[in-house]
Amino acid sequence: MTSIPLTPGERRLMMLMRFFAVLFAAGGLIFLLRPYGTVADLDRVGVAIGLALAFVFAQSVAAFLFGVTPRDPVTFASVSAVLVLTAMVACAVPALRAVRVDPVEAFRNE
Repeated sequence: MTSIPLTPGERRLMMLMRFFAVLFAAGGLIFLLRPYGTVADLDRVGVAIGLALAFVFAQSVAAFLFGVTPRDPVTFASVSAVLVLTAMVACAVPALRAVRVDPVEAFRNE
């Protein structure tokens, strides 16, 4: 089998493929996405805004509540925790699937 010399563009593509293969191989996807913000950052903002709005409008839905007060701290905390965990799982599952894909196979199929 003879080797065909690569053009500069092909060499650059090969170097880029190797970089991503090494980066993704050891869970580097989390490291790659970290500087741009994470799900936890968005969750904190969403939970803070949601808790503030729920606290303000809690009295207006008091007629629909049975067995809890409109501003029950346990309910607020448990609902916030469930929403944060749901968001984390919803983002972690696709990220873990993406890390398991072999980069060479992904490039080969395109």
